[in-house]
Amino acid sequence: MIEELITSIGVQNLEKKALICHRPLDGTYVYVNEDGSYRVIQNWEKVSFNSKYRGWDYYSQLVSINKPIASKLIQSNNYNTFWCRNIEKLKIQDIDKYFDVLKDTSWHREWVKAHIYELGKEYKGSFIKIFFPDTREEYRRLGLENWLEKSISIPTKCVNKEDKGVPIGYSINIKKPYSTGRTPYLVDKEKGLQIKMVYDILKGNTRRGYPLMYATNKGLYATTVSKGPEIDLPASLCILTKINSRGEIEFKICENIPSFRCRL
Repeated sequence: MIEELITSIGVQNLEKKALICHRPLDGTYVYVNEDGSYRVIQNWEKVSFNSKYRGWDYYSQLVSINKPIASKLIQSNNYNTFWCRNIEKLKIQDIDKYFDVLKDTSWHREWVKAHIYELGKEYKGSFIKIFFPDTREEYRRLGLENWLEKSISIPTKCVNKEDKGVPIGYSINIKKPYSTGRTPYLVDKEKGLQIKMVYDILKGNTRRGYPLMYATNKGLYATTVSKGPEIDLPASLCILTKINSRGEIEFKICENIPSFRCRL
C-alpha cells in the first residue's frame, strides 16, 4: 500500500506535497524576535496561510512522540523551537537536557526558562509552540537531519548488517493490530524518510477534512466522505483514514477499485 502511494505521488514530490498538506495543530504559537519580544497567534489557519510559519511548523515536528529529543513533554526537534503541551509537569532539568542534546549555544535556552512558565499560566491547557527567528532553509535542514536519523527503528534482536530498520507505521509486536509479524519490514533511512512523508500527507489531508483518498497513476486525489470524487478517476487504491488519540494515522478502508466515473 505505501509503495503504491509513493508511486502515485512520486518520490520527487513527497516533501513538497507534505508541506502543502500540512495542517498545524490547534495551539498557542509564540514567535520570538531577535530582541526577545514576541508575537502570539492562536489561530492555526493564520499559521497555515503564512508559508514561512507553516514551513517552520512542519519541519519542527517529531517523527513520533516516542522519539523525542529528550523528555517526552517536549515535542519539537530542533534548537529553534520549543513545544510543550503539559507545562505544569515541565522541569528546568528537562529544558536543559533538551538544549544540551541539541548542543545549543544560542540565547534560546535562557529565553525559554524565563518565559515558558508565564506562557503556561496565561494560556493554560494550550499546546505552547515557541519559534525563534531563522531562515526556512535552516529549519528545513534541521528537520530533515532529525527525521533521517529517526525515520527507522532497528529491532534489538534483528541481525542487520545494512543499517536497516522498521519505518513508522509498521510493528514487529504481534500483539498489535496490523502487525507485520515476527519478520520485520526493513528499509534504509532514505526509504524510511519517504514513508514518513507519505504519512505526513495522509495526516495533513485527514486533519483538513479530506480523509477519503484515491491513489491513481496521475497522482493522489483527496476529498470528503460526504462528497466523494467529483472527477472521473482511473483504477486506483482507495483509502479512508482517521487520526487516533495519539495523533497517528489509522486506516479504516484500503482497497483497490476499478475506474470511477462521477456521472453516468
